[in-house]
Amino acid sequence: MHELEAKTTTQRDGFDTRYRCPYCRTDIEDVTSQFV
Repeated sequence: MHELEAKTTTQRDGFDTRYRCPYCRTDIEDVTSQFV
């Protein structure tokens, strides 16, 4: 399990939340697929 950093940015159609793993340096957009 990685510790994720959540980054929320404001978009025109709402909010865009991106989860970043500081260890593997990858951006995870679909978090639900990581926990299944």
